[in-house]
Amino acid sequence: MQLRGLIAVLLLAPPVPALAACNVLVSTSGVLARTGDATVLSSESGVPSVIVISGFLNPSISISDPRLESWPPGFDWTSATVEASYQAAWTLGSSSGGYSSGTQSFSAGIGLAVTVTLNNRVTAAGGFRQGNYTTKTTISCS
Repeated sequence: MQLRGLIAVLLLAPPVPALAACNVLVSTSGVLARTGDATVLSSESGVPSVIVISGFLNPSISISDPRLESWPPGFDWTSATVEASYQAAWTLGSSSGGYSSGTQSFSAGIGLAVTVTLNNRVTAAGGFRQGNYTTKTTISCS
């Protein structure tokens, strides 16, 4: 009798919205630095970006193709290759992706937060001119 009552309550209860929204917080912006090879700038030699994603249930996380946003005058940006790699960890799992110039994605299990460490790398066969270089990678979740 009690089971029938519970089933009736569950069937008549209004639907509960799924936790689809997630919060993306950049806790550390990355910094590119020269590697031992003068043709490579990398956040592995500098400071990687650290991103915390929370407020979700089994999210699908996408890391966009990285791109070069700014460079000093005279730098041949058309010959540069921009790549990103990531390491992600959550309560009961992890995921990682090697350097790629394309979009990468993964699904995280149930957890309170996913911490993503993101490294960007720019390779230019002709080397780099003195100045500031900025890369951009977008992380989204659904």
